[in-house]
Amino acid sequence: MVDIKSRKPPRGAAAAAQDTLPDAVTEAFEVPGDPDRRGFSEEELRRSIELMFFAYRDMTKGPDEMLATMGLGRAHHRVIHFIGRNPGVTVAALLTLLRITKQSLARVLREVMERHLVLQRQGIEDRRQRQLFLTPRGAALEAQLSAVQQENLARAFGGVPAAAIDGWHEVLWSMLDAEDRDRLQHALERRQRHEARNGDEAGTQPQSGRK
Repeated sequence: MVDIKSRKPPRGAAAAAQDTLPDAVTEAFEVPGDPDRRGFSEEELRRSIELMFFAYRDMTKGPDEMLATMGLGRAHHRVIHFIGRNPGVTVAALLTLLRITKQSLARVLREVMERHLVLQRQGIEDRRQRQLFLTPRGAALEAQLSAVQQENLARAFGGVPAAAIDGWHEVLWSMLDAEDRDRLQHALERRQRHEARNGDEAGTQPQSGRK
């Protein structure tokens, strides 16, 4: 009988799994797209994959280290980022945006709300909805995390022509599916409405100080 507490596989199980893995992968997955990769060489595409891997690793390193000191991780960063960029986003919409399970999102939301980084309100137009906002503390953390990544991008952008930056943005945009493009556009519009509403509310507040 296997001791489940040890979490060790039976002797020979790992080797057996390795022996069957190639056939299982071949049967389970089909290579997508055009075999000639639309005219791009395999080496060119593989190099692009490697560059994306290392760029993403370096982009997330700073925020990962900052969050680790708080006992938080990359999943919390994603939630904080997208709530900050989508003020008032509903739980259902955030779930669709992140494409994670309800259980995963519920756990992360509970933890960031317990840390007073995110707050939840009833929807303005539909009170059955749950809208999410960053607290001042959450906004400050999001700004700190973003500042690290912005500095990395600014340093990289400073070494290439403006046309290269535009081209890079076009490549990233073209990699998104139509639904995500729509979500980004809706997020921009929501953010503009939120900022305009907050500006109007600030303008109606009593002014104090010197004239």
